[in-house]
Amino acid sequence: MNHEKLLAILERRVKDPAMMAFIRGVVNSRAEPFGLPRWRTPQDTPPEEWLYEVGMPIGNLTSQLFANIYLNELDQYCKHRLKIHYYIRYMDDVIILGQDKETLHRWKAAVETFLREELALDLNSKTSIRPVRQGVEFVGVRIWPTHMKLRKSTVRRIKREVRKISALYAAGDMTRQDFYRRIASIRGLLKHTESASLRWRLNEIYRAELEKAKQKQLRERHSMSHLQIIAELETVTEMQARVIKIMATRLAELGDTVTGRDEIAQADKAYRDAIGGDEWPDWAEQGGEDDGEPYHTGGA
Repeated sequence: MNHEKLLAILERRVKDPAMMAFIRGVVNSRAEPFGLPRWRTPQDTPPEEWLYEVGMPIGNLTSQLFANIYLNELDQYCKHRLKIHYYIRYMDDVIILGQDKETLHRWKAAVETFLREELALDLNSKTSIRPVRQGVEFVGVRIWPTHMKLRKSTVRRIKREVRKISALYAAGDMTRQDFYRRIASIRGLLKHTESASLRWRLNEIYRAELEKAKQKQLRERHSMSHLQIIAELETVTEMQARVIKIMATRLAELGDTVTGRDEIAQADKAYRDAIGGDEWPDWAEQGGEDDGEPYHTGGA
């Protein structure tokens, strides 16, 4: 979009000098270049070669408005000068329908000349003339007189989007409300096209992302349970060491007396309560072979 031509179009309609001054400031902003040299793409254009005098920032609130005002010149030319009855435009996507190929070629040449001379624009290299029976590509779909299908590039984009938001939702990083808000436009598009197989595939992608999230949670839970077991074992080992120390100390102090056995029994109960069981572990339960004392571990 050429800034000089855009401002000339706006000046024919906007009579308020203050408003025009504001618009010039927006259009001619030097904050960042957004234009590309002719026949260049963003991928093959280094930053220092981007242009200030053409182009509009994508996403800017005024960009869509200015683009429609700019291409309204083409709308008026096609409808009133060329008298094209079946003319459709959405942003920079245009369809023209005609009865014969000769007329369409004549219109195409006239539009190409008008764009180049009046708006400093070029037709997209993908512009073509084809029979309606082959389908017409427009805003992401291919249209026939009887039905519509999504373009392959649109299908790939939808799959990527569904995979992305399904993963976020499954991981708990997106609310249910936000998830359904994000897929609303996709569901609307599918509703108006033949897309039964794609619907099935999108459901498969959704379920696969849920399963991946579930398996990840199970792995994390399993890993955490191992850490918890280790921590609990450490606690039990510390309790066991304290019990053994109490047993040895009290046996040395009291000998094999009723009082000493009561003290040891209390320690035994505290240990069993700590490990959550009614018996000692097998390795500590066996009595000594020489004296048969119930709390003697027989060494080790």
